[in-house]
Amino acid sequence: MNLILEAFSYDEIMKQPKGLRNYLKQFLVAVLSITQMFTTGDYSIERKQALRKLWHDLKKRDIKMYRFLRYRSYNTFINFLPWHLKGWITTKIYLYLAKKIKLG
Repeated sequence: MNLILEAFSYDEIMKQPKGLRNYLKQFLVAVLSITQMFTTGDYSIERKQALRKLWHDLKKRDIKMYRFLRYRSYNTFINFLPWHLKGWITTKIYLYLAKKIKLG
């Protein structure tokens, strides 16, 4: 996730043609969702700190991208849940998708 976020800034993405711009934004949201899902799947101090560091580094690097991913993406609801509930919900969503579309 960090490599992807270093490669693109929000302003660079917004300068792209509409189709590519939408694809890049959806791709970033999907990768962040997967990252967040695997990070919150199990409770440990290291995982909690790693997710906190990811958000902190993103906010420091590109505030517009941070605001988009944190507040205007389809995983915004998950961002504001308590850690254990966040892990439970993301695990259930993953299991549903794995069964429904043969994910993983």
